[in-house]
Amino acid sequence: LGRAGFERDRLEKVWQLDLGQRGEQLARDAGEARGEAKKAGIELVTVADWPDPQAMSKLHALDDSTRKDIPTTFPILAESLEDFTRRASAPDRPHDVWWIALAGQRPVAMSHLRIPPVRGNAWTGYTCCDREYRGRGLARAVKLQSLAQAADRGVPFVYTDNDSENAP
Repeated sequence: LGRAGFERDRLEKVWQLDLGQRGEQLARDAGEARGEAKKAGIELVTVADWPDPQAMSKLHALDDSTRKDIPTTFPILAESLEDFTRRASAPDRPHDVWWIALAGQRPVAMSHLRIPPVRGNAWTGYTCCDREYRGRGLARAVKLQSLAQAADRGVPFVYTDNDSENAP
């Protein structure tokens, strides 16, 4: 490939988390993170349990603003609310494992799992935090909720990936 003019541009890391082995610790960590968030005035809920009629619009705004911070070689194009809502309603993205951190009624962090409805591997779909709320452990808190929940449901492994230049 080098002789043909190709060169390495980016690296992506992929991890497999054994929920059978780590499930109890994840549940403890999730409870602690939920308590810390609550002390800071942040509520952690699933999208399924959030009755806001503007939920998809608010989540789309959070998604759109945070995706601009993902290290990438190529630009990430904006996604319409219609396309976001369609993607958010895919069968592998159940809203009861899509966790959000709410400051009032404003979502400031989110993380969801992609769980195939029939068979296949569970993956972290996307985890993010609003710039204004970073450094408070909220992205970790929402991710822990979904991982602990998956472990409780008997999901054996969850896979996740990250660009090597994305330090968090």
